Amino acid sequence: MQFILLILITAVCLSMQDIFKKCYSCVSEHKKMGIYTYYLISVLVAMVVFLANYGGDAFFEPKMIPYACGFAVSYFCAVFFTLKAIEVGSLSLTSLIISYSLLIPSLYGIIFLGEKITAIKIIGYVMLSVSLFCVKPGKVELNSNRAANKKMCLYIAIAFVGNGLCSTLQKVYQLESGGRGKSEFMLISLGIVAAAFFVLRLMHRKTERVFLPTAENGGWYGAAVGLCNGIVNWLMMVMASKPASIVYPSVSAGAIVLTLIASKVFFKERHTRIQDFSFVIGVFSIIFLNI
Repeated sequence: MQFILLILITAVCLSMQDIFKKCYSCVSEHKKMGIYTYYLISVLVAMVVFLANYGGDAFFEPKMIPYACGFAVSYFCAVFFTLKAIEVGSLSLTSLIISYSLLIPSLYGIIFLGEKITAIKIIGYVMLSVSLFCVKPGKVELNSNRAANKKMCLYIAIAFVGNGLCSTLQKVYQLESGGRGKSEFMLISLGIVAAAFFVLRLMHRKTERVFLPTAENGGWYGAAVGLCNGIVNWLMMVMASKPASIVYPSVSAGAIVLTLIASKVFFKERHTRIQDFSFVIGVFSIIFLNI
């Protein structure tokens, strides 16, 4: 029961990240604080989550560094290249494809950790694939510029791998460390990412606006995204000892279902019948993956 509750909380927070990003996108362009400032604040708030969960007894081992650096690079690529893909192409297509990335740690668990896969879980995976496929928009408008389309594909591919590797590296390190060093690992990783966004903010200071987050410049949405992201990453590490083939597909499907509901209720978005069908399939995929 506790495991299912953790899955639900993680899926809710993952979904809320997209909702708050949607809110930020609704802020007037001339009022936005700037994308690098937005992400810098988001990362700093995520760090606060791990500081709050810091036990006080510092844990460090040399092998933490390469894992933390790998996570930092993956995290940065996931965030930055998702933005770049959206700039040159379709938001809906980008979000859809990147949502598949949580299958990377799931497959890692099956292939390298020897996690068992039953017939019921195979059915769950099939349902998950159908659910993700049905979420796609009826028409995807690609840029008429072939060079832009190639860039979009490259950016999506990098973001996809980066997002999937984030969760994979978290799980691998937690298994290596015996569940220790959660906060230390994430604080080092996010500290590297924050430094990178700070440098980018300085490089683009002509287009970046004030640092102080407000409701008017959309900075509060960045802080909310950071809070949700910190909770998601913390809970992912807490559940690192659980089968990856169950955790990641469940979180992915759950977040998509919740985002679909939120888009209907709060943003009054209309969906096709096949997209509504994905909601039902998504619920059943979660049930099958947790049997």
